[in-house]
Amino acid sequence: MQQKKFALKVRFQREGIYEIIEKRIISCKRENENVIPFPRIFSKLCSSLQISKKQCWELLYFLTDMQKIRIICGHGIQINQGIINNA
Repeated sequence: MQQKKFALKVRFQREGIYEIIEKRIISCKRENENVIPFPRIFSKLCSSLQISKKQCWELLYFLTDMQKIRIICGHGIQINQGIINNA
């Protein structure tokens, strides 16, 4: 009689793309800093996600529409408190 071998497959919940982006943005923030400068954001997001600067701007505007961040013209972005507390 042949025995059947069963494998137990465990599924791990993977992070969504927006959760990954939020973590990358939070990693750009330094202590006691309210506004994260644009060059640091572009450096982190463009290099890690392999996107252009134009695509990064579109992503930042999308996150602004979702009320995750606030864009400060000429300076950088400000992260809303809800993201920091959830991370």
